[in-house]
Amino acid sequence: MLKNELKRGFKSWRFVLVVLGGFIINLVNAIHGSTLLNFIFGSTYTTSQYALSRGYFDSSLSNGIYLYGGCSLSFLLPLIAAIPFADSYYEDRSSGFIKNIYIRENRISYLKARFLGNLIVSTSAVFLMYGLYFYVLLMVFPAIDPNPLYTSNAITEIGFFPQLYYFNAFLYNVVWISILSIFGGAFASIALASSSILKNRFVILLTPFIMIMLVDTVFDAFGPNISQISARAFLGNFFTGSEIMPIIVLLITFIFAYTLFIVKGRRNDVF
Repeated sequence: MLKNELKRGFKSWRFVLVVLGGFIINLVNAIHGSTLLNFIFGSTYTTSQYALSRGYFDSSLSNGIYLYGGCSLSFLLPLIAAIPFADSYYEDRSSGFIKNIYIRENRISYLKARFLGNLIVSTSAVFLMYGLYFYVLLMVFPAIDPNPLYTSNAITEIGFFPQLYYFNAFLYNVVWISILSIFGGAFASIALASSSILKNRFVILLTPFIMIMLVDTVFDAFGPNISQISARAFLGNFFTGSEIMPIIVLLITFIFAYTLFIVKGRRNDVF
């Protein structure tokens, strides 16, 4: 069952749209910010030297990989991650195809495969989206390791895992893209869980984005200490809390989404 779900998700046009569309938007963001364009064409000595001095490690983080970090694509990650496969359960219900599935498959087995398939597809889409962008930067920018003495580093001493960034910047970028991808899977899981309740595709896809905005707004209202547990805080370069906090938030999100989807999906009458 899971194999069929993955095949369906990876072959969908929306998966390709998110990967290629997200990559292009990230690239345009870098060009619009002059960093990539100035380095390629060397429009001025100052900007070329600035891009050269930063290298691709720092430039990748400063141009589109940070969530809420100035790039509209990253700001919309909760919505983008839900596009590839999060409304698949809604499609099966609205088309009546789910009746044929339940005749052949156990309901719980189907729901578990659907949840895991959505998680894998959405996580892979986000990883490839940012991975392609990082790969292009590898081909354009020099491999200059970041120096803690620089004043324009994307990661400061109070940022997220600064030791790893200055010890192995390449590995840091890979880890950071992986973290974004997992959060993308969490956002898509929220959308999938909402599809067991909601009956409008656009509302389903917007659910994680709206929820994240509301949660961030509420946390911000309680001051900087509470706001550190929001997604905007630890997915940006101004996170000063414990590195264990993102793991706790992810676990709570996955448990909530999985429980809601399985419990509500099992009770839904599709016949």
